[in-house]
Amino acid sequence: LILFSRHGKLRLSKYFVPVPEKERNKTNHEVIAIALNRQNTWCNIFHHKGIKYCYKRFGQKVPCERLASHFETLDRKNN
Repeated sequence: LILFSRHGKLRLSKYFVPVPEKERNKTNHEVIAIALNRQNTWCNIFHHKGIKYCYKRFGQKVPCERLASHFETLDRKNN
């Protein structure tokens, strides 16, 4: 889970498997750069290093409660 601003500032990074910090930082930077450089007309899903990423551009600040409920819904669908 990687949350970042539209200016590329990392807000939250959560990994569910152990990953060394140096690799996490590199991956965060790469994923943010890829997501920010994609055109608005392209789909919101891309693959990077064998992992599928899905992102959503929000026009304004989104309350953390809203994001938490969104990810809980996704988690239930995966189980």
